[in-house]
Amino acid sequence: RSSQNLMMDVSVAIDIVGAWDRNKPRGTSERINNKLDIRTAEFGFSGAVDQWLRGNFLAAAHGENGKYYYEVHEAWVQFPFLPFNTSLKVGQMFLDIGRLNKIHSHDRAFTMTPIVHEKFIGWESAMDTGAEFSILFPWKKITQELVIGATNGKKWGHTHTEGEAKNNPMGYLHLKHFYYFGNNWGTQFGFSGVRFEPTTNRRNQRYLYGLDGVLRWNQSN
Repeated sequence: RSSQNLMMDVSVAIDIVGAWDRNKPRGTSERINNKLDIRTAEFGFSGAVDQWLRGNFLAAAHGENGKYYYEVHEAWVQFPFLPFNTSLKVGQMFLDIGRLNKIHSHDRAFTMTPIVHEKFIGWESAMDTGAEFSILFPWKKITQELVIGATNGKKWGHTHTEGEAKNNPMGYLHLKHFYYFGNNWGTQFGFSGVRFEPTTNRRNQRYLYGLDGVLRWNQSN
């Protein structure tokens, strides 16, 4: 165990998706194209820098119209053991909003992105560069965590450019609750709020609010 803790973790993920519809051989969108496609291919490194700091780097290549574009998805460092059950993450990251945004597309339990997530955020996830602070409250009957983040706000959703510099940063929060029912049942539910500026006009502000929830049963011995 001690030797493993000194080694970084290496991960590789390949997302292969196939679709076929005999009535629409050419297809009109990503949801119904008749083909077998390597949608994304990712590799990453994560591990402890020292007893106080952890690091994570994740790069990906994804296909668009027959071409593959390489980009850095996540590159951040985290202080996970700050006083009073707090932690701080700094760098480029998938924002901690909602249930799906921190989960990469190949790790989700379904093939296509839910329509609500795709319309408001994008095909995969919203990511940006900034800082994220979280605190785990010391309650006994329920586990509660508050995440507060502030990022550059230059881009929203999927993009291949750095984005435009905005007058104000993007801010968000996510209040999460976990409750254990017993007999391997548990639930997590939360509330998210985001404020960002889609254009360089400071009067053009956008606010998003949402609720997320999941009920899970885990089989054990």
